[in-house]
Amino acid sequence: GLIIAYRARNASISGFVTSGHAAELAGGALTDLRHHSSSEPCGRIVAAYTNFTIDASFCQIYDDSGIEIIPSFKGVRISSFGISPQKDMPVSIGYSDGKVTRDGITVTYYADETWYTIHDCGEATYSAHNGHSGSLVYLNAGNHDIIGIHIGHNFSKNISYFCKAYNINEAFGLTMY
Repeated sequence: GLIIAYRARNASISGFVTSGHAAELAGGALTDLRHHSSSEPCGRIVAAYTNFTIDASFCQIYDDSGIEIIPSFKGVRISSFGISPQKDMPVSIGYSDGKVTRDGITVTYYADETWYTIHDCGEATYSAHNGHSGSLVYLNAGNHDIIGIHIGHNFSKNISYFCKAYNINEAFGLTMY
């Protein structure tokens, strides 16, 4: 299962953004997506990147699938607007709250037997665990604007890392909706 971070659109394709390394594990670009135990595809992984400034994928949801992505988490309505992270900005991934500690950092991490190096990431104090990659990182105040998606956690430093939504949207040519 892929974690849905936020809704996005590229030209006429509507879908969602999630972790790139998780999408690669699921089969990579052009892999069919299925909802629970359904045998019929409800979408597909359009593209997955784990290089330069993003660890993200863009997944299409077919119009006739009947699936609607609602931008909320545990009753908190998430805006469809992305903002740049700022030091000390309160953020959340829904499971845990924290603050942005640094921006524009390079993160090297090991996931699923592969080393990844992603540039221009953010760092924050929220807690995360294995399997949280792709979780939405959002402002924990005001309109709950989107900051990015979770890509990793350093357990020895108790610090988390996220890929910025701006970089993801630019790489895939996406707009949020």
